[in-house]
Amino acid sequence: MKKFLVPLIVVFIFSVSYGKVSPLKVTIMNYIGNVSVNGKAVSAIGQPIRYGDMIKTESVSMCDILINEKNIIRLGENTKLVFKVSGKDNQLILESGYLAAITRKAFAKGGTYMVRTTAVTAAVRGTSFCTKIESDKSVYFCVCNGKIDLVSAGSKSKETVKSAHHSARRYIKLSDGSINIDKNPGLLYHDDSKLEKMASLIDEQVDWTKPDGD
Repeated sequence: MKKFLVPLIVVFIFSVSYGKVSPLKVTIMNYIGNVSVNGKAVSAIGQPIRYGDMIKTESVSMCDILINEKNIIRLGENTKLVFKVSGKDNQLILESGYLAAITRKAFAKGGTYMVRTTAVTAAVRGTSFCTKIESDKSVYFCVCNGKIDLVSAGSKSKETVKSAHHSARRYIKLSDGSINIDKNPGLLYHDDSKLEKMASLIDEQVDWTKPDGD
């Protein structure tokens, strides 16, 4: 990663109303094309994902990761994700590409995990979202259904985005190092149908009439 990139920490905070968090079970649920874990090609559905694993998708490839049956993470093509969730460490590090998620049950200790990419910090509670690293200086983030606190790099003030049906932002690093926020970039990289199909894979539905968690 180039030195001028702005570190991004996206913090996801989920309600733990479901009781005690179950032991972590993470597996490859589906994949298409060329997908690897730690440089070795994925060859079977059900392959476990462990702490510290690097999951990588190539062109015209994708991968769904299942976490404790009621949480799904989708990686689009040309994506690199480092999985660092354990009893002590709750991070997903998105180095490139596209990630979408639907979460319905807390799986991290304390109900909290972190996602790292560039240009924005987001605090999320049990919601549906997608994010795309468009370039070294541009990150797209959509609150598809839920409530998220967003803080751009270098800022201390937050923007709370609450949406029943997609509210997107684009965070762009300018030449002086500041972040420009486009609050109307449009609906890109995903749509209702894609999110609904993801939800169906974990026997869930997206209620577009209200933000998740209300």
